[in-house]
Amino acid sequence: MNVRPIKTHKIVPGECDIFSVLDEHIGNIEEGSILFVTSKVVSICEGRVVKKEPGLARKGLAIQEAERYLEPEEGKRGMLMTIKNGMVCFNAGIDAFNSDGYFVLWPEDPWESSDAIRRYLSKKHGLNDFGVVITDTSAKPFRRGASGVAISGSGFSFLNDHEGREDLFGRKIFLTKSNIIDPLAAAAVLVMGECDEQTPMAIMTDIPFVDFRKDAPTEEEKAELAIDIEDDYYGNLFGKAEWKKAVNSNRIYKWKKN
Repeated sequence: MNVRPIKTHKIVPGECDIFSVLDEHIGNIEEGSILFVTSKVVSICEGRVVKKEPGLARKGLAIQEAERYLEPEEGKRGMLMTIKNGMVCFNAGIDAFNSDGYFVLWPEDPWESSDAIRRYLSKKHGLNDFGVVITDTSAKPFRRGASGVAISGSGFSFLNDHEGREDLFGRKIFLTKSNIIDPLAAAAVLVMGECDEQTPMAIMTDIPFVDFRKDAPTEEEKAELAIDIEDDYYGNLFGKAEWKKAVNSNRIYKWKKN
């Protein structure tokens, strides 16, 4: 597996669109490659930003953007734990770094955004096997440090199916699916960096274990990444929390409780 970061100019609100950024900074693309793009770049190009002003709090924006949220406790840096697009994250993914005085929200429809990028570059470069992943960073419970995660993707299977396989000693594999998209995103984000590197994109090659697809992901494929709260290994932790229902309703997350 090979990951090559892509350096760009400073991408700021009001001065770009995602396709002009791609045209300027993406050269030749090999068959069987995946492009990783930070959600911040996509959002800035789509105008998903809010100017910082006195009295405007990120918490209020997060409640507007989230599907569910927990009130922050004292000593937790005011971070709002939320569920957004089927994922547990802080502040509904809203960030204020590398944004030149703006709060940057997640893309309105990250799935459509990643597929639009895939279609554009596939046509431009004549690619059959090509994927796109929009990334962000997140923290895991009881684990220090943030790592990359995927908030959407297009062009390949997000899960590898191991149903019917056995381990070295003939024992049937209990966990029948491996998450592919998030570990790939973690590797790409590690190479891209998260501070002043100015490399918000990366190309990954030599990934024979990826099953490429030519069509946009279906609603079923998107939903397959999610899991019912009752079936989740973390269900006892997250399911008992006093989540407040925000304005937006989630189209993907399989939450059965009111």
